[in-house]
Amino acid sequence: MIKYSSGLLDFHTHSTFSDGSLTPSQLVSEAKKTGVSAMALTDHNTISGLEEFQAACRKEDVFPIPLGVEIYAELPSEIVTPEDNRAPDLVILGKNVNPKPLYDYEQNLLKYFREVFLFESVRKLEVLGFKFPREKVREQYEILQRELQSPPKILHDFIGLPGNREVFLRYLQEHEINDEIAGREISFMNKYLFAIGRPAYVDRISGFNVSDAIVLAHNMNGKLFVAHPGGRFFGALRPEIIDYYVQAGIDGLEVRNYFNSNEQNSNFDELARKHGLIRSGGSDYHGANGISKIGIYDVPDNQVPKEVLEELVDNLPN
Repeated sequence: MIKYSSGLLDFHTHSTFSDGSLTPSQLVSEAKKTGVSAMALTDHNTISGLEEFQAACRKEDVFPIPLGVEIYAELPSEIVTPEDNRAPDLVILGKNVNPKPLYDYEQNLLKYFREVFLFESVRKLEVLGFKFPREKVREQYEILQRELQSPPKILHDFIGLPGNREVFLRYLQEHEINDEIAGREISFMNKYLFAIGRPAYVDRISGFNVSDAIVLAHNMNGKLFVAHPGGRFFGALRPEIIDYYVQAGIDGLEVRNYFNSNEQNSNFDELARKHGLIRSGGSDYHGANGISKIGIYDVPDNQVPKEVLEELVDNLPN
């Protein structure tokens, strides 16, 4: 274990099986080149990439956390404000993959995406001037009859439809956002269209709460972690929400993230110590579709502490 604790640690990453730009094999190869020695793949709402991920880790001699998935769970309406994400991200980590309990969650989410999320997202984007040919929306609906895409692929691909890139550039200019977006379109859409408080934000799940998420994680033989509670962008959580998770019986907390402040790092370490939470952390790396760097190699203060790997190995169920 000392060998694998010697490099960078990253227990929150994404691949092409959700909204990352790299396949699991490419992701692990990139991680290895960057100095990552232990990692987890935590795609949104799917574990379909884990087999390829584990094989790549064996090939590259990177220590894998075998089970990783990022899910959504609703917060009680009485504790959220209009600025809050009403269904923040949670991460399940484990030593063994038990996929069966995830099936019901996936099917319920698939139904919600198909019947609510897709059409409400398209409606809000059309209000902004983006064009969606009916046959493209119908095709996406039919895909969601049989396959969970998180997010639905059309909500990233629409920028390539005729005229939509120009609409997006005008939108950015009107809001005095002048950064170069070439090659970073998805990152910019996530931040300026789909994030909380932005015009195309839609709740990501309905009818699945934090208690349900804890049960799901434990039934999958894993533990449930609050994902990226800090930072300065749309993932940051108010202390009241973190307190709610603790009272609800959450298992762990991502104490490091690419965008954390030093004060947040100290506060999260103390919170984990005080409440006996398992520590984790990671970059939330999406490749070209995001901002953060794998392993947080360029922000030393935010890198996951070396001892966290041993804490995970000791505390995740066998």
